[in-house]
Amino acid sequence: YGKNTITSIDDLFKELEKIRKQGYAIDNEEYYEGVRCVAAPIRAGGKIVAALSITGSIFTMTMERINNELKQLVMDKAHKISSEMQW
Repeated sequence: YGKNTITSIDDLFKELEKIRKQGYAIDNEEYYEGVRCVAAPIRAGGKIVAALSITGSIFTMTMERINNELKQLVMDKAHKISSEMQW
């Protein structure tokens, strides 16, 4: 695991609540050092059935770029996929 891995159950529940509210998740070197990921849910019938994510190095996926560009891109594409699914 990485230097930012969530290791406390209380911190995990706080992070999950934050993710639910904002509609996306960020893995900021939690699993691998030097790697970040942004993910958003794909829904069908009101339920989460999959997720869309992008992963890259901390050098190409800076937190500034994630906040200014990538999180919205991932959420928009996940929403588009959700809208096009006919389940």
